[in-house]
Amino acid sequence: MKHSSSLLLAFVVTATSAFSQQSPKSALTLRAGVATLQGETTSDNLFGSIGPEVGIVYSYSMKNEQWAATAEVTHSIVNASLDFTGDGSSSNLETQVAQTYFGVGIRHILNSSINEYKPYAGQFLPYIGIGVGAMKTSNDIDLDTDKLGGYTLHQESTMDFTASAEFGFIIVLSKHWAIDAYTGGRTGGTDSWDGFSGSGDGNDWLIHGGLGLQYHF
Repeated sequence: MKHSSSLLLAFVVTATSAFSQQSPKSALTLRAGVATLQGETTSDNLFGSIGPEVGIVYSYSMKNEQWAATAEVTHSIVNASLDFTGDGSSSNLETQVAQTYFGVGIRHILNSSINEYKPYAGQFLPYIGIGVGAMKTSNDIDLDTDKLGGYTLHQESTMDFTASAEFGFIIVLSKHWAIDAYTGGRTGGTDSWDGFSGSGDGNDWLIHGGLGLQYHF
């Protein structure tokens, strides 16, 4: 009986130790940053319409710790403006664009040492990521015409499919906590995210960046 109890105790201690050394598979990141739209409203000044952005990202590490699947919800608000000339006069039109992104993707950590998962304070883990999803966009343009100065105006709420790319880095604070710094962009098959479309201007982009607090579990 004494021998059996000793074996059971040894098994429990070994199992607990092995579990405690396993790397956390899941991570939740709360993000806050800024976003800007690249379209007719910023054709001459990319950073002329910067607004706040908040989001939450869930990631799950695969067997190879360098790869992780991600799911994300992000909301951005951008105040956009456009200077246009038509009928011999110049005017300025302003609007607020709100976008909510729902997407999934994959992330690759460029530092192969993550496979050993030996976290230490200050560990630097750069990464790249790609994703696909849906973008709900709305604006508050309020005019009596749908054409102005050679541009077509779109006062509407739309849902578009979009692709995204991202680059960032993680700074490890402890086994469970880290800081996430990110930047990236999204685009879709539309020229009207900012409420305007014009010939030959291509699709609109949302470009963003910020910081996140990440918890691994």
